[in-house]
Amino acid sequence: GAGNMSFDRDVVNAAPHTLFLTTTAGMAIGAGLAAATDARPGSISFTFSAGFWGAYAGAMIESWARAEGRSRFPAAGILVGEGLGVATGILLSKFIEPTAAQARWMDLGAVSGVSLGVLLGGLAVRDTEAAPFIGSLVGLAGGMALGYVLGRPTEEERRMNRARDGVEGPRISAFVMPVEGGAVAGLSL
Repeated sequence: GAGNMSFDRDVVNAAPHTLFLTTTAGMAIGAGLAAATDARPGSISFTFSAGFWGAYAGAMIESWARAEGRSRFPAAGILVGEGLGVATGILLSKFIEPTAAQARWMDLGAVSGVSLGVLLGGLAVRDTEAAPFIGSLVGLAGGMALGYVLGRPTEEERRMNRARDGVEGPRISAFVMPVEGGAVAGLSL
């Protein structure tokens, strides 16, 4: 019964170790990517946003497939969308040199575009379940493009950003955190 619930101390003790291990591995991968790519604040913000909105687009495509009865793996759209978004963000950052402010404008445009797209898609076509999903994806793309244009810095601002954001590479430092029964070592940027 419910009164006989057991408490497994080994599982509770393993959780912080697992959390710090996976976080440290993620940070090491991030440091490697930062060293190999454009790691200015604007590029990082842009890549994060591209991953987030890619995951959103993947979720909408997956939801659309589910509404039509074609879904096989519910998280696939999110995982694939996020991966493609991050990869696209990394590749495009070098060419478009986004600023952090420009990435936030793109986020604002995406939120506004998605909201408007879902609303218009729901109102425009009532005989198909796909319209709100398509509307949100079109709104997402349009909003991000508008945010990119509205947030574009002048050439003087871009020059100042380049000078200010010059990156020599990641600054990695080690840390040790005490936990019950020992300690966890890791890396930080």
